[in-house]
Amino acid sequence: MPVVGSGILSWSVFERLGGRYGTIFLSPSDFLERVHHPVMLDTDALHALEGESVRLAVRVLECRSSGHAGDSLLYLVPGPPPAPGSVHELGAGPLFLEDQREIPVAEHPTGLGIGIRPSDGRTEMWMDPRVLYRVHDQTVELLIDRTTAPETPPSPLLPGAGDDAPAG
Repeated sequence: MPVVGSGILSWSVFERLGGRYGTIFLSPSDFLERVHHPVMLDTDALHALEGESVRLAVRVLECRSSGHAGDSLLYLVPGPPPAPGSVHELGAGPLFLEDQREIPVAEHPTGLGIGIRPSDGRTEMWMDPRVLYRVHDQTVELLIDRTTAPETPPSPLLPGAGDDAPAG
């Protein structure tokens, strides 16, 4: 998969508070500002793919324990850091880009939120928060590629996800 960026993976507090978990961004520092890494983001490549069906993933370059407390409503906390070189799929589906220049995040230099907007109309958990917390605060390469694969199914944490079986 082509690399379109690198930096330390994070997301806006509003993603957690609203439950959307819809976009991530690349930051020059980790949550506790212990580590710094320059941010590179090919916004032209991302805008060229906006709305198209893509696979969005990250490859871990450097790992560390996350300084984030997690999401108490979902009983999620960042776990042990992933291994360097490991690849984690954030989702497959229509690429969603959001202007986040007005969001008060000091370490959001590009002002661009990057995510997958599901076509099923759900307003929460566009990406699986379990995966996001696994890679939070890690120095990553952002990978993206067009795909014809089906969209990533909703997270099992989403109420009603996986309840397709007939009752009885």
